[in-house]
This record gives sequence, structure tokens and C-alpha cells, in this order.
Amino acid sequence: MPHISIDGAGGPLSVSYTISTPASPSAKAVDSALPTVVLLHAFHMGQHSFHRQFNDAQLRRCNLVTLDFRGHGGSEGSIKKTYGVAEAADDVIQFLDALHLPPVHLVGVCMGSLVALELANTWPRRVISLSLVAPPAMLEFLWLPEVAEGRREIYSCWVAAFQNLCLSGKTDETALLDAVCGVLQLGVNNMPDPMLTALMRYGLPLAVRRLADPPEHREYYQSSVTFFTERTRPTLSGIACPVQLIQCGGDIAYAGEYTVELFDALRAAGVDVRMHPVPGSPQWGNITHSAQINPLIHDMVIECAPERDIPLALKTSVVSPFEETLVAAGMPPDDDPDSDGL
Repeated sequence: MPHISIDGAGGPLSVSYTISTPASPSAKAVDSALPTVVLLHAFHMGQHSFHRQFNDAQLRRCNLVTLDFRGHGGSEGSIKKTYGVAEAADDVIQFLDALHLPPVHLVGVCMGSLVALELANTWPRRVISLSLVAPPAMLEFLWLPEVAEGRREIYSCWVAAFQNLCLSGKTDETALLDAVCGVLQLGVNNMPDPMLTALMRYGLPLAVRRLADPPEHREYYQSSVTFFTERTRPTLSGIACPVQLIQCGGDIAYAGEYTVELFDALRAAGVDVRMHPVPGSPQWGNITHSAQINPLIHDMVIECAPERDIPLALKTSVVSPFEETLVAAGMPPDDDPDSDGL
């Protein structure tokens, strides 16, 4: 994946990213005649988690752009003690500027939803629409202490996995498995999925390389716990674009009532907002329920770009830029989100 360097509120960062156009799965630039959709991933994931959006023929009528957040995937940069939603949003706007992207349609999943909301509120002229999948509760530390405690338990398992690494050179595989299982329970309710298995096989070694040493555990805590628990209620009054909330009915962390709370707050702020429930979907619904969620994203973009001459969906199969990597990690070449394989 290509990289581009930025230097914003969070400090220097080499951003790993991907651009796909209707003509190319791995393009150097967007097609300026088409809408540009920027997808922001969930925590513990990375840009490869959008494989089922990038191989969707309808979505690939547009430019699709994604990136790895600080501390994720192939992006390289330290995480300051002050790193939070505002700093992550600044990373993204710096990235958009570095690529000279026009105003975009933002799609965020969980953590990505927080960043998308912050970006749209702070830089409203840069965002045409928002599609938020499984947006977190607005005040997690007050409303959902048990979710915050679950995040701390995952962190504790991660630390335990590597606490003797310097002395023995060995990883506590049981503790590492507990951390992975905690992540999967939070993200997909431990639903079996061959793509998710491949994502873990690909992403876990990257995370170990970056976050196994004790000095880096503070960065992991900052991005996995503090990022969520020490944020304040989001400011919404600056948002000038339509917003759709995609409520994942099977999300064990954030029940539907918290999406309704956000819906009401957006409406009170004068935002054009709508809500779509996806029954049974866990938090990372873009992976497990892409067949239901992709059309919602597509229709939002098309609705907000009526003047664009957007090509029809390709009749031939669409190639995802992430397919080769995920197949090498064990995903079947004929990836089917409805098949089992975890």
C-alpha cells in the first residue's frame, strides 16, 4: 500500500492508504468527475476491513479511499498521551489535504464514526454526507462503565501476553488468545467469518510488531481505552451535511437506545438525519452484514450527488485491492460473507 506523510496535531505520521476507482483497484489518484467516498475503520481493524465495500460493484461506481489510523495497520507514527478523537480527525483532514481530495462522503465504523462526526463538525465544507455504522454512545464513561471495563480487560490480557517477553523471549499465547477473543466478542460477537479470520491472521503480527514491547503498552492503552473513555460529548452544531445512522441490532456494546440518543441530538442541532436499523448485525457490520449496509452507503452517496454523471455498475466482477493479501491469509478466493470459517 502507498504511504503519504503528514504532520498534524497528533504529530508526524506516515499514512498507509488505498485509492480505488471504477477503472483501477489501486489507483494513484481519484477520478475528479466522480464522488469520493472515504471509509474510516473501527478500532482493532484497519483498511483491509473494507474489503467487502471495495469489491462491491455499486460502491465501486465511485472513488473509494481508505487509510489506516495512527497505531493501526501499515501507518507509522507514535501516539501521544493527548491522542483522542480530535487528533484522529486532524490526521484525516491532513491526509485529505495531502492528497488534494475534494469534499468527500465519509463512512465511519464505530471508532471511525467518532472521527467522522468530529471532522464534519470542525470542517463542514469538506464533507458532503456522513454514513455512521454502529456509532458509539455519546458518553461511554458515564453511560456504559461495563464497556469501558471490557476494554481494560482486553488491554490487561494484551499486557500479560508480553510481560515476560524481555526475560524469556516468549509470548504468553493463552493471554494473547484471550485478548483476541475479547476483541472479536466486542466487534462481531464471535460470529464465524472467513474474511475476519484472514484479517486476524494478517493484522495480529502487525500489532505485535508495533505494540508488544512494554514502552509501547501506554500507546495501546491510549488508543484502545482512553480514546473512548475520556472523550467528551460531541459537538454537532457545525455539521452541515445529511447524516445516516446505521444501527447494528446485534451490537453488544452499544444498544439501539444510544443510536436513538445520537439521532435526537443531531436533530436538535438542526442536522438532516435519518436512521436505519440492521437487525442482527454486530458492531463491525461492514464485515458481517455488508449485503445490507453497502446499499445504504451507496444510496446516500448517489442521493447527495444528483448532478454527477456516475457510470453504471460494472457487469464484470470487481477486484478488491485487499483480496490478494486476505486470500494469502486464508480467506477463500470466492469470499462469501454468509459462509462460516472462523
